[in-house]
Amino acid sequence: MKKSIAVFVLSIGILCILLYLITHPPTPKIEPIPEGSFSEWMGIYFHGQKVGYLASYREHTDTGTVYISKTYMEAEPMGKKDTVEVYTKGLADNKGNFQSVEMIMKSGAHFFRLTAHREDTTIYVKVESGGTEKTATIPCPREAFIPVTVEALALNAPGKIQKFKLFDPLVGNIIDVEVIPGEKESLDIHSEKYYARRVDIKMLNTYTSFWIDDENRIVKEHSPIGVDMLIEPEEMAKRIEGKVKLYDMFAVKVGRVEIDPRTAQFLKIRISGIDTKDYPINDSWQTLRGNTLTIKKPALPPDTLRIHCPDSLAKDTLPTPFLPSNDSTVLAFLKTIVETQEPTVKNVERINLWLFKNLTKKPTFSFPNPLDVLKTKEGDCNEHSILFATFCRSLGIPAKVIVGLVYVEGGFYYHAWNKVWLGKWIPVDPTFGQFPADPFHMKLEEGDFSNQARIMGVIGSINIEILEYK
Repeated sequence: MKKSIAVFVLSIGILCILLYLITHPPTPKIEPIPEGSFSEWMGIYFHGQKVGYLASYREHTDTGTVYISKTYMEAEPMGKKDTVEVYTKGLADNKGNFQSVEMIMKSGAHFFRLTAHREDTTIYVKVESGGTEKTATIPCPREAFIPVTVEALALNAPGKIQKFKLFDPLVGNIIDVEVIPGEKESLDIHSEKYYARRVDIKMLNTYTSFWIDDENRIVKEHSPIGVDMLIEPEEMAKRIEGKVKLYDMFAVKVGRVEIDPRTAQFLKIRISGIDTKDYPINDSWQTLRGNTLTIKKPALPPDTLRIHCPDSLAKDTLPTPFLPSNDSTVLAFLKTIVETQEPTVKNVERINLWLFKNLTKKPTFSFPNPLDVLKTKEGDCNEHSILFATFCRSLGIPAKVIVGLVYVEGGFYYHAWNKVWLGKWIPVDPTFGQFPADPFHMKLEEGDFSNQARIMGVIGSINIEILEYK
């Protein structure tokens, strides 16, 4: 499981699966992560095409084990080549329990660093991004692990299904993990024969499989989204063959419709291939009955309406480390967009329109951060949606990021947009400049990044049949 970090990083490039960050004193300094002396190498393949590599090693000490890895990938999120490097260092005690972790991500001009350490039943986290530092805390059970230690836990109790709590730095939260042992299998990897035991990992609504040989090496890992990692010599691992157009490969093809979907008022589709009960699909504008989803374009209230926030939604107006709605830079910038600091429908419309007109539509292969976006004035759907939610919360208006699928030119593509409270929840798409969003948007999840990551279980599995539209 130690290589599973790379699987999730590749998916972040598409979905920007990131951390729901956290708040407290500075994390103890962790020494810089070395870039050499790696003892294990794996090539990373997406639908059979080489996109990168993962190099790692571990060092045992008197108090536990140090795990270090470097991931490098090349891809074309939307036809433009981009690269990402991720360095990870994890420390575990002699029982495999999480002690500390540092993760650094670099992609173009974007930089992200997360450090976290554990004190008894509390995890203290610090995040550096967009030239700022954010800190927070999350509760932690006494037994909690990190991804690189799950493999060792599986080996310690072969033949038994095991359940664990895991702190995953890519999600920034404690998640449930189930380890399901399998039988030994014969594998042919680059003309080499391996006899390895299969182990399946269930986490975030999806399964990842890996194969461990008799030398306790992971020789293969497979994710249902089409990512495979294979054991390779260093020279082969570093040899990257070509460019992967990620968005096209993740599309759910359904054929073209006879109207402009951006002007549609109604859509009815049939969903198959997933358990819809696992996702909060129903909302004020879309209704699921059985496996049939009906989506309607909602009517907007008068633009002069002053929005009242019910007590039950107060949490959706609060700042978080990645929705810094109380940040002085955000508040000052918001004054240039809205005429008054009032929670009105008109101000929400102004925010949406400003984002659509002023952010350059550019694919990114990094973690979205509102303060970064205000500097660069560019980004994809993740940057648009996270800044929209931040601005709305600055006005005391409940707002969330939602993720799902949007129809474009013959297929449904993974996408992020928003829901905002205007007396009821209304879908809004600042990337498309839609207020409200058209019904060819299918919501699957909402909320922080740990929730958004759950749609990993949809990728490669969902099928959609268009039944009716107008």
